[in-house]
Amino acid sequence: MTAPHAPKAQHTTQTRKAASRPETFTPRIIAFCCENSSYAAADLAGAARLSYPVNVEIIRVPCAGRIDPTHVLHALNRGADGVMVASCMKEQCNHVSGNLYAEKRMALLAKWLEAIGFGGRLDFQMMGAGMARRWVDATQQFVARIAQLGPNPIRHKHQEAKQR
Repeated sequence: MTAPHAPKAQHTTQTRKAASRPETFTPRIIAFCCENSSYAAADLAGAARLSYPVNVEIIRVPCAGRIDPTHVLHALNRGADGVMVASCMKEQCNHVSGNLYAEKRMALLAKWLEAIGFGGRLDFQMMGAGMARRWVDATQQFVARIAQLGPNPIRHKHQEAKQR
């Protein structure tokens, strides 16, 4: 006696698209954080045992005003799926106006990224040192937005180049 054959699976366009997509996508986020505000907020969130996404890699900087657009572009070029720049609140910058410089630079860079098809992969936040809940909310929302956008298209090209 032979075992009955299972019917052939019918592949629809939808199943083919789902099969070609990676099953699990965990966005890689780089966060440039001002040491006097957002870095302290992230630290406070950890101390208060508030959970924020573990895939957010924090880079502590003396002032968000020191973040050049090339730093963001370099992170994206190296495979980050999204970049967050977090500074002090307005009129609370320890370096007088570094947060205002950062805000202007990141707004311009966001427009450029939009023009070349990378819109939504940059986020700029202002927060104080005691705003742990805001840090958690901002990172969760940004990770969710990047998850909707999908992987950085450059990531695969960078990984292919590394393998050569």
